[in-house]
Amino acid sequence: MQGTTIAAIATPPGAGGIAVVRLSGAESYAVAARVFCPANAAKKVEEAKGYTALFGHFVDREEAFDEGVALFFRAPHSYTGEDVVELSCHGGSAVARRLVEACLAAGAQPAAPGEYTRRAFLNGKLGLTQAEAVMDLIAADGRQGAALANAALGGALAKKINAQKAQLTALQAHLAAWVDFPEEDVPELDLAHLRTVLGAVQQELDALIRSYDAGAVLREGVDCAIVGRPNAGKSTLLNLLAGFDRAIVTPVAGTTRDVVEQAVQLGDIRLNLFDTAGLRETEDAIEAEGIRRSWKKLEEAGLILAVFDGSEPPSREDLALAQRCAGRPAIALVNKEDKPTQFDAELIAPYFAMVLPVCCREEGSRKVIAAAVARLLGYRWPAELDTGMELADEQRDWVKRCDALLSFADADGIVCLPPVRGEAAASERLLNLLAAAYGDAWSNDTLAALLADAGHAGKTLETWLREKFFAQHCKLFQNRPFIWHIWDGLRDGFAALVNYHKLDHKNLETLIYTYLGDWILRQKQDLDAGIDGAQERLDAAEVLQKRLELILAGEAPYDIFVRWKPLEQQPLGWEPDLDDGVRLNIRPFLSVPDVGTKGAGILRAKPNISWNKDRGKDVEASPWYQLFNGDRINDHHLTLAEKQAAREDAE
Repeated sequence: MQGTTIAAIATPPGAGGIAVVRLSGAESYAVAARVFCPANAAKKVEEAKGYTALFGHFVDREEAFDEGVALFFRAPHSYTGEDVVELSCHGGSAVARRLVEACLAAGAQPAAPGEYTRRAFLNGKLGLTQAEAVMDLIAADGRQGAALANAALGGALAKKINAQKAQLTALQAHLAAWVDFPEEDVPELDLAHLRTVLGAVQQELDALIRSYDAGAVLREGVDCAIVGRPNAGKSTLLNLLAGFDRAIVTPVAGTTRDVVEQAVQLGDIRLNLFDTAGLRETEDAIEAEGIRRSWKKLEEAGLILAVFDGSEPPSREDLALAQRCAGRPAIALVNKEDKPTQFDAELIAPYFAMVLPVCCREEGSRKVIAAAVARLLGYRWPAELDTGMELADEQRDWVKRCDALLSFADADGIVCLPPVRGEAAASERLLNLLAAAYGDAWSNDTLAALLADAGHAGKTLETWLREKFFAQHCKLFQNRPFIWHIWDGLRDGFAALVNYHKLDHKNLETLIYTYLGDWILRQKQDLDAGIDGAQERLDAAEVLQKRLELILAGEAPYDIFVRWKPLEQQPLGWEPDLDDGVRLNIRPFLSVPDVGTKGAGILRAKPNISWNKDRGKDVEASPWYQLFNGDRINDHHLTLAEKQAAREDAE
């Protein structure tokens, strides 16, 4: 098939201004000459130069049936790398079909699905990632999704992959030469260089893997379940997001009995909405089946919009729904903001990534929900890209200024104060970031002024990071720090600034065994070399590693206790809810014996956080109501054995 000339309609089916029939192959010009007659008789199709156009008539068995334009592309300067002719006729489906039939009668073969792109790939015009991006670009529903696909089509993804491939190939070649040709005196590969290159490649590949889900959301959309009690406002929300009355809305409970589906475009995201039956106890067999399907859809959905009636106090069904949403990508919408509020949102807040007061009858709530969904699904909000979006000049200016700083972002959220794994020291990275942020206004005097404002006049950026940053950060963010300063207790020892919102189980392992592990290896090498202080730094680092391992395992007292979860749902080891603030998860790090600052555990300073008890009383349906007499107790320890046994019993 590769050597044949193919023809197919390249535009979507249906009526339109024009339709395009594309020819590709060695005989494209010959076939075009049999079906297209230039208006200028002196012009010959066979002699047409690439990137030119001719006006004329389309003929079938010598009968002219339409007029249009022919565009010519000479190999290899075409989409497929072959001779290509694009015939633009009027957009009626009958005309386009006749033109294709005429091309087939003139010697062309019908094109198989995706064959033009396949030929472009086989002829080296597109890489595999670019070929895959073609369909993504065609199918893109939003501006940002189209931008991602266009970037891939332009080779951005292929360039990133090839860059990492080139680095690995160079390492492989060096190692092979060193092993296979010892007589050639090939220099031994430096271990530090090997670690640096492999570490950088791993970080880049990990970042590409992490970006896949966000890209999939933009390309394919996400299934979104709308759940809640009867008359909470689920169908009203569906109609609001859809922009028309898709679902029946009545004051009668149980109106929606089956799952109602509707695809909507919310900002730059495609949501496949599923309006479900109201969740309640019922003896109606039909409604009960609808409720069963609602729970099933909740479990399957990639996004949950849980709707609660803000004009009523939380019910048992509300709390049960909230608990089912725990650990899921879920947003709580407390509806009927236009009425007096009786709903205590604090009772459900721990189970959701966000809790939003809304009125599902008001258009303004659509924008609020769109922004929340965008942030939860993890990609940049179109305001950062859309120059047409209504923003104040100052806001637009800040977006542009921040764009220039994106290259300084750290992929895993772990930045070590000493240089580790080939990464620059934290002070050096911060200095480069400040210089980029200030631009021409940056100078040594600016740095000195910043240090003075931070109460660190005459001292260095490194000592400020080590000694003062974390305490000041805690104060600035009301002792809810999102950057944790983890250290081994030595002024010149190991320390790392960790983005709390990225500190999942995998990244804690990375901190323990990759970054800290590298530091420990270096201290052992320094010890062998007789460098002063190496033994002290090695001892402190190994103690820190063991204590972090205790947190990773999560045995009491280094466990996480979640008051609103029953015993069988309690986390095993380091399984934090990264969207639930700090108080719940910071305790294990402060439970470790002091390493330098009183009460700080392995954090550089002790935040002013009391996790012992929350204000107010739990409802009777809460899992630990009986044990704590309704008090909201957080300072409670559970062993791994207790939690594991409860999980096994529940199964």
